[in-house]
Amino acid sequence: MIRGIHHVAVHVRNLDRMIKFYRDAFGFEPVGEQFSWRDNALIDQLIDVNGSAAQGIMLRAGSATAAALRPRS
Repeated sequence: MIRGIHHVAVHVRNLDRMIKFYRDAFGFEPVGEQFSWRDNALIDQLIDVNGSAAQGIMLRAGSATAAALRPRS
């Protein structure tokens, strides 16, 4: 039985524009600092993508949490 959803991930082209949009339109605020990864075997295994790389930030409004991710090459 599903009791809840921790967060939803959204892929974006421009992280700064997305943060501003979600803040202004829906009241989301950043949770912590931006993060990034590249060449991380554990994350590659978890998301089933070899050679993954991304930059992201977690946002929260009330009990809703979203992860904004910008893929990197």
